[in-house]
Amino acid sequence: MFKKLKDKITEEVKSSPQRFAEFTQSVSDKLQNTTTADNDVFSIGEDDANTSTNSTDHGFSSVNLVSPSQERVRRGSTSSMASDVSFLPRYESGSMYHLQSDLDDSVSEFEDSASTASSQIGHLSKEQIYSAFQKSQMRYHKYRGRYTDLARHYKDLEREVSKMKSVLVETQDKAIRRVTELKEQCNLEQKAKAHLESALRDEMEEKNIKIQTLQTKIDLLQGVSNPVLLVDIDNKANNSQNDLENLTKYLNDARKEIEVLNERIQEMKANSIVFQSKEQEYKNKIISLEKEIGTFSERERENNLKLAQNKMELHNEILVKDTEIGTLKKENEALRQKVEAASAENKTGNNVKLDNLQSQNKKLIDKVENLSQKCNNLESELLMVEKYKMDIRELQQKNETAKKEKEELQKLTGDMKRSSESFEEKIKELSEENLKLKGKLAKEKEDFDNQISAIREDAKKGLLSLEPKIREKLQNEHLEREEALKQEFVNKIEELSSNNHGLKVVQMQVFQKDDAIKKLTVEVDTLRNDLESSVADYYNLEKNHLKLIEETSKLRNTISNLEKERSSLENNEEKISRLEAHIATLQDEVKHLKDMGERKEKDNVFLSMENLNLQQELAQTSQKLRILEEKDEAIQLNSSESKLLELKVQKLEEERKSLLDEFELERKMFNDMLENHKDLKEKEAVIEDLQDILEKTRHEVRQSSELLQKEREKNVMLFDKKHNLELQVTKLQEKVRIFEEKGEAVGLEKSECGLLELN
Repeated sequence: MFKKLKDKITEEVKSSPQRFAEFTQSVSDKLQNTTTADNDVFSIGEDDANTSTNSTDHGFSSVNLVSPSQERVRRGSTSSMASDVSFLPRYESGSMYHLQSDLDDSVSEFEDSASTASSQIGHLSKEQIYSAFQKSQMRYHKYRGRYTDLARHYKDLEREVSKMKSVLVETQDKAIRRVTELKEQCNLEQKAKAHLESALRDEMEEKNIKIQTLQTKIDLLQGVSNPVLLVDIDNKANNSQNDLENLTKYLNDARKEIEVLNERIQEMKANSIVFQSKEQEYKNKIISLEKEIGTFSERERENNLKLAQNKMELHNEILVKDTEIGTLKKENEALRQKVEAASAENKTGNNVKLDNLQSQNKKLIDKVENLSQKCNNLESELLMVEKYKMDIRELQQKNETAKKEKEELQKLTGDMKRSSESFEEKIKELSEENLKLKGKLAKEKEDFDNQISAIREDAKKGLLSLEPKIREKLQNEHLEREEALKQEFVNKIEELSSNNHGLKVVQMQVFQKDDAIKKLTVEVDTLRNDLESSVADYYNLEKNHLKLIEETSKLRNTISNLEKERSSLENNEEKISRLEAHIATLQDEVKHLKDMGERKEKDNVFLSMENLNLQQELAQTSQKLRILEEKDEAIQLNSSESKLLELKVQKLEEERKSLLDEFELERKMFNDMLENHKDLKEKEAVIEDLQDILEKTRHEVRQSSELLQKEREKNVMLFDKKHNLELQVTKLQEKVRIFEEKGEAVGLEKSECGLLELN
């Protein structure tokens, strides 16, 4: 870059003797025409004025520090979800090439000024030196202003990066909310479909129950409408007729009561069937909800298997019932045959049989009353069982809600972990990009500083190389002037030989002037050294000032980051408080569920004991019924009564089966309660884990707060240091001003010395 300057210096050195010869020839003309000489002196002002005018044309080219608005376009939330870094601002290094051209222009200006200085170095004045110094100072301020513009552009880029981060966070929050809303809509639609399916199933089952009840009523009416009187009573026995009438009345009353009881039993069975159907539906719903986690193919396979199993069970039950119906028909035919045979025998011994019938009827009435009481007791027990079932359902619902809350907590924790991981990854990417940008800027700053330092060093070298030349020129001029003065003195001595006293005075003045010149040269050297030291101090101050600016920018960035971390920590504390409240509510619910579970366990134990007692009573009643059947066979009652008794026996057997089924269901419910108790223990373990996580987060929050306090203290210390350094800078600037004033005084003295020498 500085080859031109070196070539020009060498050419000037070669052409210096010719210029000195011309200078000696034109000394007298310049002494006479001082006004013209003043116009032809060292033209730093004019050249610098030209350079100042050209600097606008050939100076630093204007750099667009703000990125153009057309390149940076705002993307939507979908694009942000699809590509995380697509809408970030792009770093363009094209503007740095303008800086290189700017430096070349400034170097060309410096070369022009150096050439003019080398050509007219012998005609320096105080005003021209001061104007050159002011212009160099203006250039320095210009470079400094452009550096501050670059720093501002960098800060603007950092602000845009922070805005990008906030946009990313907002888009992710919106996407997560949208996903949760869609999930809730899907769940609501599935629940609505399940509700409609359950309602349709309920209607179908109610219709089937109504059809079955109507069929049973029709069968009963057909059985009652065709009574067969197998006992013939003689009209001769009046006493026996009265007794028979009384017995028939009692039998009719008993039949009516039995019919009422049968109707109640049927109603209870219908209600029990309805409740069982509802229980099965709720169980199916629970199973379906638990199995919704699986795939739809597995559901279809399981449903197909269940349908096949139900069909097989129904087919087997139908076969068993067909065999039972065949055996019952055979037994009825055998009973009819026995009744017909007994009717023929009863014609002879009616009186004895009537007594037996009366006693047996009384026994039957007592048994019927006992059965009615037992039925009432069973009804009350069924009501208690229904209450227990309702309590169990409530517990199941609470357990389901607890499970759902647990799943939601797990989902929330998973989402928080995923979001935190994604945020950390994005922050890492952004930090890497920031580091890259900072590295590029640091490299460019280093290159810029190196170029400036190289320019300064080259300028210093040029000036140092020019100094000995200037000294040689001054010495030669001084020698020439001394020779001329000596010749003039010799001429004057020759002319004024008579005036010896005047010569002595002139010699004394010459010696005094020589002493003054020596003193001035010594002072000039000391002042030069002082100026060099002041310049070095000034450069050091500039470096320290730049370092302070960088440190303040870093501190501001750290403060902004710490404030963001503080806001995030406050949000985390709010979330933690919410989780603590939710955990406290869950713990209360868990305690309540434990208490309810213990109570239900006790109730289930009590119910199991009652069920065992009922099974024993049913076994006893079945034995008694068998004894009654044997007695009825011996008594050979009417076919209608035998049918009613058979129906009662069948109903009692069905009740026994239903009670056994209920006992099995209660046992299953008890097992479910035990499983729920295990789930509660798991929830307690999860709650303990959450509490541990909360304690860890609190500890982290405390550590982060301590770090914030430490960094604030560091910031205060750095601000104090900055203030002290600024004070030092002001002091050094004052010293520089003092040195400049001294330099001006030295320049004035030099000019006076030159004038004295010329005179």
